Amino acid sequence: MKTYHYKAKKGPTEMVEGRLSAETHDQAIDKVNELGLTPVDIWEENSVETPREKKALAAGTGKKTGARDLLAFYRQMAKLTKSGVPVLQSVFLLAQQTESESLREVLKKVHQEVREGNSLSGALSLFPRIFTSFDIGMIQTGEAAGQLEEVLERIAAYHETEREMNSKVRSALAYPAFIIVVAIFTVSFMLTQVIPKYSRFFSDLGQELPVITKILIAASAAMQAYGGFVLIVLASGAILGMRLLKTPAVRVSWDALWLKMPVIGKVILKSEISRMARTLELLLRSGISLIKAMRILVPVVRNFALRRELETCRAQLEQGGFLSDSLKKARYFPPFVCYFVGIGEESGRLDETLREIADWYEKDTMEAIKIMMSLLEPGLILVVGIILGFIIMAVLLPVFSINTMVV
Repeated sequence: MKTYHYKAKKGPTEMVEGRLSAETHDQAIDKVNELGLTPVDIWEENSVETPREKKALAAGTGKKTGARDLLAFYRQMAKLTKSGVPVLQSVFLLAQQTESESLREVLKKVHQEVREGNSLSGALSLFPRIFTSFDIGMIQTGEAAGQLEEVLERIAAYHETEREMNSKVRSALAYPAFIIVVAIFTVSFMLTQVIPKYSRFFSDLGQELPVITKILIAASAAMQAYGGFVLIVLASGAILGMRLLKTPAVRVSWDALWLKMPVIGKVILKSEISRMARTLELLLRSGISLIKAMRILVPVVRNFALRRELETCRAQLEQGGFLSDSLKKARYFPPFVCYFVGIGEESGRLDETLREIADWYEKDTMEAIKIMMSLLEPGLILVVGIILGFIIMAVLLPVFSINTMVV
């Protein structure tokens, strides 16, 4: 028999501590439940892990889970809780049937935490790489209001909208990315494999070559001589750049630079505004205060320059200001957004106003992406055509010169 320490709830507020003997950890939990207590934490007496260390170890085990698996979890969790299935049993059932191995391991740990008396939001918060602050805040509010199933449905709808938006963006970028990859591969192959053979043939002729042919031969020679070095430099630069982007100051400057770009910057800004408005709308509709909602919102925003602006807005809110006034002082938010947020604050229907802003900017974002892609695709084809045309002309011009000499 092993000796276990436990902390448990006796009634709504009173906490008690004690020791008991049991064969396993699960048996110790059952014995605490038999005492009429709600277990909060149980640990073995001779274990080197304290309760706090155990929580820290659990928090570090969360691997990244796919958006599809996470969406399925929230959808199924909402259906189970709506059908009256207890949270503990719902998590257990989903842990058994999920296809994602990483999510299955996480849900097993979440089930263990809930069984020991932790709330669902508290258990999920141990895995911040999977469950965002938005998810945790929404679930925490749902638990407090007794509307967990409704909140879970809202979270699932939010993640589904995000997934659809990301899917549309990826689909729009797939064809241009394919053209760029094919063009790079084709040009590299011709410069390293085809042009060297022609250059040796032309040098054997001993005739004066056209300027564009000389340029092509020089580019081929440079590619053969320094291609590997260039690849190493580019790879090193990419690795260094990724490390630098992890520092807050560099990341803020980099994201601000993207927002200033002529066409792409507007698309990024519209996308972020739609995400911010949708997130804030759902948080407010779930009963979360505006200040707390702003705290949850900041980590959801992907652009760090906008994050910094929102942190300033949150600080001004905590000092008693209005959201619309703080947005007006920010650098990146359009007057349209500030005006409508002000109307929402004056009318007391800020959540409805934010929903309208989110709907508007989601449509505007997709239209902007379509326009950008409609211009980008023919532009890429034109550039690739010019490059390949230059290579073909550089190869054929000396051939034409040979025919002229023969005639």
